[in-house]
Amino acid sequence: MHQHYHTIRQLEAALAVHLQYAVLSDSFTLSKDELLLLFNKNGSTFTIKMVIASGHCFLLFGNDEMKKVSNAQAVFEEVQQQTITAINMHGQNRSFEMLFANGFILVFKLYDGLANVLLYDSAKIQTDIFRDAIQNDLQLSYTSFLEPAKVPVYPTVIDGYFCIGKSKDMRLPYRMHLTPADGKLYESSDVLDSLTQFARLNLAHLHFMQQKSVVLQSLKAQIKRTESLVQKTAMQLQEQDDKLTAEQTGHLIMANLHILHQGMEMAALHDFYNNKPAQIKLKKDLSPQENAAYYYRKHRNKKIATLQLQDTLKLAKERLLQLKLDFDKATLANDIKGIKPYLKVQQQKVAPLPFKVFVKDGFTIWVGKNAANNDLLTIRYAHKNDLWLHAKDVSGSHVVIKQQSQTFPIAVITYAAQLAAYYSKLKGSTLVPVSYTLKKYVRKPKGMEPGQVIVDREEVILVEPKLEL
Repeated sequence: MHQHYHTIRQLEAALAVHLQYAVLSDSFTLSKDELLLLFNKNGSTFTIKMVIASGHCFLLFGNDEMKKVSNAQAVFEEVQQQTITAINMHGQNRSFEMLFANGFILVFKLYDGLANVLLYDSAKIQTDIFRDAIQNDLQLSYTSFLEPAKVPVYPTVIDGYFCIGKSKDMRLPYRMHLTPADGKLYESSDVLDSLTQFARLNLAHLHFMQQKSVVLQSLKAQIKRTESLVQKTAMQLQEQDDKLTAEQTGHLIMANLHILHQGMEMAALHDFYNNKPAQIKLKKDLSPQENAAYYYRKHRNKKIATLQLQDTLKLAKERLLQLKLDFDKATLANDIKGIKPYLKVQQQKVAPLPFKVFVKDGFTIWVGKNAANNDLLTIRYAHKNDLWLHAKDVSGSHVVIKQQSQTFPIAVITYAAQLAAYYSKLKGSTLVPVSYTLKKYVRKPKGMEPGQVIVDREEVILVEPKLEL
């Protein structure tokens, strides 16, 4: 009943006390659904704020000075600095008006989601409007407000009594009553104070519900991505179990040296592990023994990859469990404190990073642009537990994988190594050895040239130079 006839009737009387002979010092919109009017009377400030939210209109009243923000748009300029001569309610309609000394009339149409404020000149012709998105209001005549509307009148209303209680409607979680009600949260004899408290309670809850929706959507998206990672990683491990391993391939080659020779690219051999034929790829520029050695090296890398995949799967499952617990907690939250841990922190605007930036499986990768930029990346920006990579024994870009978890997945290391190879002097080679280690094992003694460093405890991976955006 915040826009009931009896509420607006008492609002008209209260505003007449505060605003008759006051001057409208400023009027502007803060958004398409937020209007602010500032009045001055005998040196004192009075404000009216109209907010449209969740299909309802809310009015807030105050005495604080309001600074005009940069995105504010002026409105009703014809009556700015004009004196209010009268405030009148329109019969039994849910609207009232402010009459100004220059003959203009500001009409407040309080039809909840269709609420609006319209300005008419002395000839009763509309000259300005708050919410021009309401197309019907653009042709709304002044006389239409003077026609009595069929608004029910409640004889049990208590003048000067306002009560606020909870509602079952989540679009309007708090309701205003003009008689005592069960479960009241607030009561007052001041209509301006009551409407303001009513607006604050509802807007705070609606803001919470909006924030909660954002949190739940974010957690849902994270759960979906993590479930996908779990499924993908499990499938990769399953594929490894189903295939002939690199070590077994090396054994097959060694067992068939008598029928293999350098220059072959493919060999049809009997897979005595699974008792079936197998097509084995060979590098034609390598001897059979060198091909076997290649597969043994590949097996060692594959073993590391398997351990990485197992670790990734374990961490992903743990994260998925935590995300689902967080989602359940956020779902049950009934105030802003309940979702605060999950709200994204508003990031301050910062200058873009001076490096090339790539992302692989959720890991951020930075690539230096030149020798001086390499030093900046490695010495100033990289954290001690980030993974550092560089094409071995040649000049090229420093590459850093930002730490995301306890371990770095082999797929991410391979991707970053391919970038390091691509941004090096060996870019045109078929395979490039790339060193990698934690950044804490990278040192730059005084006197070394830009981009030069000393690397301890390095490991080496052989990759194809590749740039995949």
